[in-house]
Amino acid sequence: MVSTLTRLLAGTLVGAAAIFAAAPAAFAHGDPSSHALEQDVLYPAVADRPTPDTELRLLGLLYAARDNGYPIKVALVANAQDLLDPSMLNRPQDYADYVAGEVGRARPLRGPLLVVSPMGYGLAGNVPGEGGTLRPLEPGESSTLVAGLGAVAGEGGEALAIGAQVAIRKLAAEAGHPLPAVVPPAQPLRSSTAETSDSGGPNVWLALGIFVGVFLFAALVYEAQRRFSASDQNETVQTSTREFEASSH
Repeated sequence: MVSTLTRLLAGTLVGAAAIFAAAPAAFAHGDPSSHALEQDVLYPAVADRPTPDTELRLLGLLYAARDNGYPIKVALVANAQDLLDPSMLNRPQDYADYVAGEVGRARPLRGPLLVVSPMGYGLAGNVPGEGGTLRPLEPGESSTLVAGLGAVAGEGGEALAIGAQVAIRKLAAEAGHPLPAVVPPAQPLRSSTAETSDSGGPNVWLALGIFVGVFLFAALVYEAQRRFSASDQNETVQTSTREFEASSH
C-alpha cells in the first residue's frame, strides 16, 4: 500500500510541475490583440482605451456588420504598449497580416481584419462570399481598399475608434453589405472581453486553479501515506510485543 501511494504521489507532483511549467508557454504566444480577436470582434487599444460610449458605438457597428453578412474584426493599436513588437506600430499592414495569421490558427477568419493605428490602416483576412464561401484578401486588393480609407484622424484610442467606425462603413459598402445610417450602440454586457488581459486573462487563472487543485490532492495523498505508514509501524510494534509476551510464557 505504501509503495502504491508513493508512486501515486510522485506521479501527481510530476503532473503538477508539468502543468505549472507549461502554462506560461501555452499562453504567451501571440500578442494581446491576437488573443482578444480569437474570441471577440474588437481589441480596444487597452493601453489607451476609447471612452465607454465610443467603444460601445464601435461594437454596435461591428455587430451590425456581422449580422449583415460582413463579419469584420478590428484591432485598435494606440501605442507600443499594445504590441509585442513595437516596430509594428509603424507598419499597420504587416501587423494586420500577422494578426490575421495568428487568429486564423484557431479557425478560419469569416471576414476581414482591420488594424487601425496612428500611422494608418492595415487590412487582411478573408472576404465572405455567396453561400458562406471565403476567399483570402489579395495584397493588391488590401492596398486599394486601405488607400480608399484615407488617413487616420488623430492619435489615441478615442480617435482610432472613431476612425474605425468610418472605415467599417466604407469597407462594408464596398463589399456589398452597406450598413444602416443609424446603428444602436452595443449593450454594456456585450462589450469587449479584451479588458481581462490586464489580469493575465481567464486562461492563466484556469491554469493556476488546476495547479492548486493538483497540489492539494498531492498533499492529501501524502497525509494518507503518512498515516498508513504510522499504522503499519504501530501494528508491527504490537505484533512484536505479543510474540515477546507469548515466548516469555
